[in-house]
Amino acid sequence: NALAADLERHLKHEPVLARPPAAAYRAGKFVRRHRFGVAVAAAIAALLTVSTILLSVQAGLLRRECDRAKIEAQNAAAVLAFMDDVLDSPDPYEGAGQDVTVLEALDAAVPRLQEELGGRPIPKAAAEDAIGRAYLSLGRIEDAEPLLASALDLRRTFLPDTSRLIASSVNNYAAVVHETDRFADAEPLYREAVARYRALDGEESADALEPLANLALLFDMRMERFEEADSLYRAAIAIGTRVLNADDPEVALWRQNYAGYLCYVANDSDRGIELLRMAIPSLEQEYGPESVNEALAASLLGYCLTSIGEYAEAEAQLLGVLPVLEVKLGPDHQRTGDARERLARLYEMWERPER
Repeated sequence: NALAADLERHLKHEPVLARPPAAAYRAGKFVRRHRFGVAVAAAIAALLTVSTILLSVQAGLLRRECDRAKIEAQNAAAVLAFMDDVLDSPDPYEGAGQDVTVLEALDAAVPRLQEELGGRPIPKAAAEDAIGRAYLSLGRIEDAEPLLASALDLRRTFLPDTSRLIASSVNNYAAVVHETDRFADAEPLYREAVARYRALDGEESADALEPLANLALLFDMRMERFEEADSLYRAAIAIGTRVLNADDPEVALWRQNYAGYLCYVANDSDRGIELLRMAIPSLEQEYGPESVNEALAASLLGYCLTSIGEYAEAEAQLLGVLPVLEVKLGPDHQRTGDARERLARLYEMWERPER
């Protein structure tokens, strides 16, 4: 009877009484007897384990993101505080008074960079980049270069290689190298900036358009690589029209630069005039009717109109912008001189020497 009972238990996957009741033996019998229930329980246990691991990983990532955001906020606050103090200098209520110009305020700020931000490389790089770009726009190339070079070096050292700020610094430093006539050095920097932005955003990156257009200008105005310049101008305008807007002021400036190439180099003044007539309304809307950008485009339009014999309209354009450039840039500025030379060329071709 005991043997028959054990055989029946064996067939039902129940523990037999004739062998010691080891835990593994009883567990094996239980699993075979309740296969479906054990499988479901095991799946639930595995799912709970995976969920716990994922939640732990996500919590760690969230903590790191929060820490990174906190550090970035602290860096931004440090830069804003420093630049706010710099720009307070010309304020008679806060700083040294109305006799201090913005340029003098920038000059006074540079020695303070190391003292106040020396131990914080990322805020220091941001302040150097801002002041360097201001110097560059004011024509103080010799003061801009060391600041932009230092900002780029700090960002390459302390930021991840995929940081957008590195791409921005590469482009800014390329611009100052371009202005110092080191064209062979500027080209790879512009190309690096384009490649970095495209790696971040794709082939039609909006941020890549500025270094792309700068590279076109370098090839056109400085290196006489005209076919490459033509291709890059057209690419910047086409992509800019798609990803920005046909009336975007940046696209308008690239049309203006391309028009200069067409009128001066490619002997295609009709196409250049067409581009300028598209660009000038956008520039006027963005910067105002008597802005330097609008005046420079109108001055170039006067040159192009002269080339096709449209003397009366060319004269109206050049006489209209010359006072603006004299006031905004000064009578001795190169761009003001360009407008005068274009006017003299017009009267020579028009055979109106008395004018």
